[in-house]
Amino acid sequence: MFRTGIWTVEQFVEAEKRPLRKPKPVSIRLLDVQDTAGTEEIRIFEAISRTLRTSNGTYRTTYPHRFQDLDRAASIQIGRIFGPDSEFGIQDRAASNCLTSAEWASALFPVFKRVRLTASDLLLFLVEAELPSGEIFIVEPGGEPLQYIRSPFVLPLAGGESRRHMVNRLMIKYALGKVARLRIPREW
Repeated sequence: MFRTGIWTVEQFVEAEKRPLRKPKPVSIRLLDVQDTAGTEEIRIFEAISRTLRTSNGTYRTTYPHRFQDLDRAASIQIGRIFGPDSEFGIQDRAASNCLTSAEWASALFPVFKRVRLTASDLLLFLVEAELPSGEIFIVEPGGEPLQYIRSPFVLPLAGGESRRHMVNRLMIKYALGKVARLRIPREW
């Protein structure tokens, strides 16, 4: 028995209509959106981001206005300590895709003219390696494999696959062997 994955936006939108079924792995390639993305593209990006499991087992869960109440409360407390012309810095070191940091910055900057906000995460981008065979590997910048894509399969390499899906498990074993032989430059 095997299970394919979701590797097109159309498949993703169709799968969203049937949330009671066990979700299939979603191609991380679908996170590649343009700077001029529309509302629907951004919504899909955010929905797929919540399914992205990194090699250390964490998920990049974020969504618009996630910390709206916290931002408001923190801004009030900051206002009690610093005046509008005070110079100070704020650091967000687990910023995921930096959405919540950017939202907070848009509220802070008009009030505190000299604040500096630094947002970063251990994982701000992914590397996509497409081989001449059409096989695609998505890896973290340090080379940790996340996903193997070969239409119609989208296979997780950082998690596991159910024992029920023996074909997938065999393909994952094959993919892990192949990605281990790739020479991904450190600077990527």
